[in-house]
Amino acid sequence: DLQAVVDSFATSSVADNALLQIAQYHVDTAHDFAAAQAAIDKLLKDYPDTDSAPMAHVLAGRVAASRGRAAADVDAALASFERVPRLFPGNDAVAAAGYFAGETLRAARRDGDALERYRRVTMEYPRSVWAARASLSAGYCLLQQGKPAQALQEFQRARQLLPNSAPAAEALNLNSIVYR
Repeated sequence: DLQAVVDSFATSSVADNALLQIAQYHVDTAHDFAAAQAAIDKLLKDYPDTDSAPMAHVLAGRVAASRGRAAADVDAALASFERVPRLFPGNDAVAAAGYFAGETLRAARRDGDALERYRRVTMEYPRSVWAARASLSAGYCLLQQGKPAQALQEFQRARQLLPNSAPAAEALNLNSIVYR
Protein backbone atom coordinates (compact mmCIF):
# COMPACT_ATOMS: atom_id res chain seq x y z
CA ASP A 1 0.00 0.00 0.00
CA LEU A 2 2.81 2.39 0.82
CA GLN A 3 4.49 1.69 -2.51
CA ALA A 4 1.17 2.40 -4.25
CA VAL A 5 1.09 5.81 -2.57
CA VAL A 6 4.63 6.53 -3.77
CA ASP A 7 3.88 5.34 -7.31
CA SER A 8 0.41 6.84 -7.74
CA PHE A 9 0.66 10.02 -5.68
CA ALA A 10 4.30 11.02 -6.06
CA THR A 11 3.45 14.73 -5.90
CA SER A 12 1.24 14.45 -2.82
CA SER A 13 2.23 15.61 0.64
CA VAL A 14 2.33 12.03 1.94
CA ALA A 15 4.60 10.38 -0.64
CA ASP A 16 7.72 11.24 1.37
CA ASN A 17 6.17 9.78 4.52
CA ALA A 18 5.32 6.59 2.63
CA LEU A 19 8.91 6.29 1.42
CA LEU A 20 10.18 6.82 4.95
CA GLN A 21 7.90 4.08 6.27
CA ILE A 22 9.09 1.73 3.51
CA ALA A 23 12.72 2.42 4.41
CA GLN A 24 12.01 1.97 8.11
CA TYR A 25 10.30 -1.36 7.43
CA HIS A 26 13.31 -2.57 5.44
CA VAL A 27 15.71 -1.56 8.23
CA ASP A 28 13.75 -2.65 11.33
CA THR A 29 11.70 -5.61 10.13
CA ALA A 30 12.99 -7.11 6.88
CA HIS A 31 16.66 -6.24 7.51
CA ASP A 32 16.96 -5.64 3.77
CA PHE A 33 19.48 -2.83 3.83
CA ALA A 34 19.83 -2.59 0.05
CA ALA A 35 16.09 -1.97 -0.34
CA ALA A 36 16.20 0.48 2.56
CA GLN A 37 19.05 2.37 0.93
CA ALA A 38 17.12 2.56 -2.36
CA ALA A 39 14.08 4.04 -0.58
CA ILE A 40 16.28 6.48 1.38
CA ASP A 41 18.09 7.60 -1.77
CA LYS A 42 14.79 8.22 -3.57
CA LEU A 43 13.39 10.14 -0.60
CA LEU A 44 16.46 12.35 -0.24
CA LYS A 45 16.63 12.96 -4.01
CA ASP A 46 12.94 13.64 -4.66
CA TYR A 47 11.90 15.15 -1.30
CA PRO A 48 15.01 16.73 0.28
CA ASP A 49 13.16 19.51 2.12
CA THR A 50 10.22 17.59 3.56
CA ASP A 51 9.55 16.60 7.15
CA SER A 52 10.73 13.03 6.38
CA ALA A 53 14.23 14.02 5.25
CA PRO A 54 15.78 14.28 8.75
CA MET A 55 14.75 10.76 9.72
CA ALA A 56 15.88 9.53 6.28
CA HIS A 57 19.39 10.73 7.18
CA VAL A 58 19.12 8.81 10.47
CA LEU A 59 18.11 5.67 8.57
CA ALA A 60 20.97 6.21 6.11
CA GLY A 61 23.34 6.25 9.07
CA ARG A 62 21.82 3.06 10.44
CA VAL A 63 22.24 1.38 7.04
CA ALA A 64 25.88 2.51 6.90
CA ALA A 65 26.47 1.21 10.43
CA SER A 66 24.95 -2.15 9.49
CA ARG A 67 27.71 -2.71 6.92
CA GLY A 68 30.30 -3.34 9.60
CA ARG A 69 32.55 -1.90 12.24
CA ALA A 70 35.37 -0.84 9.97
CA ALA A 71 36.49 2.76 10.38
CA ALA A 72 35.03 3.73 6.99
CA ASP A 73 31.61 2.29 7.88
CA VAL A 74 31.58 3.99 11.28
CA ASP A 75 32.66 7.30 9.75
CA ALA A 76 29.98 7.07 7.03
CA ALA A 77 27.32 6.36 9.65
CA LEU A 78 28.46 9.20 11.89
CA ALA A 79 28.50 11.61 8.93
CA SER A 80 24.85 10.79 8.23
CA PHE A 81 23.90 11.25 11.87
CA GLU A 82 25.77 14.55 12.10
CA ARG A 83 23.96 15.95 9.05
CA VAL A 84 20.67 15.92 10.95
CA PRO A 85 21.40 18.62 13.56
CA ARG A 86 23.35 20.65 11.02
CA LEU A 87 20.66 20.64 8.32
CA PHE A 88 17.54 20.33 10.50
CA PRO A 89 18.20 21.96 13.89
CA GLY A 90 15.34 21.61 16.31
CA ASN A 91 13.79 18.63 14.51
CA ASP A 92 12.73 15.58 16.54
CA ALA A 93 15.13 13.45 14.50
CA VAL A 94 18.10 15.22 16.11
CA ALA A 95 17.63 13.19 19.30
CA ALA A 96 17.36 9.97 17.29
CA ALA A 97 20.52 10.85 15.38
CA GLY A 98 22.40 11.41 18.64
CA TYR A 99 21.18 8.12 20.05
CA PHE A 100 22.11 6.11 16.96
CA ALA A 101 25.50 7.85 16.79
CA GLY A 102 26.07 6.57 20.32
CA GLU A 103 24.96 3.09 19.32
CA THR A 104 27.36 3.11 16.37
CA LEU A 105 30.24 4.23 18.58
CA ARG A 106 29.40 1.61 21.22
CA ALA A 107 29.38 -1.13 18.56
CA ALA A 108 32.81 0.09 17.44
CA ARG A 109 34.01 -0.17 21.08
CA ARG A 110 34.49 3.58 21.42
CA ASP A 111 32.69 3.65 24.76
CA GLY A 112 33.89 7.07 25.89
CA ASP A 113 32.62 8.74 22.71
CA ALA A 114 29.38 6.75 22.92
CA LEU A 115 28.79 7.86 26.51
CA GLU A 116 29.29 11.47 25.47
CA ARG A 117 26.64 11.14 22.74
CA TYR A 118 24.19 9.40 25.08
CA ARG A 119 24.61 12.05 27.76
CA ARG A 120 24.10 14.84 25.26
CA VAL A 121 20.78 13.27 24.19
CA THR A 122 19.59 12.89 27.79
CA MET A 123 20.55 16.47 28.62
CA GLU A 124 19.13 18.14 25.51
CA TYR A 125 16.00 15.99 25.04
CA PRO A 126 15.01 14.78 28.54
CA ARG A 127 11.34 14.23 27.65
CA SER A 128 12.09 12.16 24.56
CA VAL A 129 11.98 8.39 24.30
CA TRP A 130 15.47 8.74 22.83
CA ALA A 131 16.70 10.07 26.19
CA ALA A 132 15.43 6.96 27.99
CA ARG A 133 17.01 4.74 25.34
CA ALA A 134 20.26 6.71 25.62
CA SER A 135 20.36 6.24 29.39
CA LEU A 136 19.76 2.53 28.95
CA SER A 137 22.57 2.27 26.41
CA ALA A 138 24.86 4.36 28.60
CA GLY A 139 24.27 1.77 31.32
CA TYR A 140 25.35 -0.98 28.92
CA CYS A 141 28.51 1.01 28.12
CA LEU A 142 29.32 1.37 31.78
CA LEU A 143 28.76 -2.34 32.38
CA GLN A 144 31.17 -3.11 29.54
CA GLN A 145 33.71 -0.88 31.27
CA GLY A 146 33.26 -2.76 34.56
CA LYS A 147 31.39 0.06 36.32
CA PRO A 148 28.18 -1.56 37.62
CA ALA A 149 27.40 1.12 40.24
CA GLN A 150 27.38 3.84 37.58
CA ALA A 151 25.39 1.57 35.25
CA LEU A 152 22.71 1.24 37.94
CA GLN A 153 22.41 5.04 38.03
CA GLU A 154 21.91 5.17 34.25
CA PHE A 155 19.29 2.43 34.35
CA GLN A 156 17.48 4.30 37.12
CA ARG A 157 17.63 7.50 35.05
CA ALA A 158 15.97 5.65 32.14
CA ARG A 159 13.17 4.63 34.50
CA GLN A 160 12.71 8.19 35.74
CA LEU A 161 12.77 9.85 32.32
CA LEU A 162 9.81 7.89 30.91
CA PRO A 163 8.37 5.74 33.72
CA ASN A 164 5.74 3.88 31.65
CA SER A 165 7.85 3.10 28.60
CA ALA A 166 9.51 -0.02 27.23
CA PRO A 167 13.00 1.33 28.05
CA ALA A 168 11.87 1.88 31.66
CA ALA A 169 10.66 -1.72 31.94
CA GLU A 170 13.94 -2.98 30.51
CA ALA A 171 15.87 -0.72 32.88
CA LEU A 172 14.00 -2.18 35.86
CA ASN A 173 14.96 -5.70 34.79
CA LEU A 174 18.57 -4.67 34.27
CA ASN A 175 18.64 -2.91 37.64
CA SER A 176 17.58 -6.17 39.30
CA ILE A 177 20.15 -8.24 37.40
CA VAL A 178 23.05 -5.86 38.01
CA TYR A 179 22.16 -5.38 41.68
CA ARG A 180 22.18 -9.13 42.30
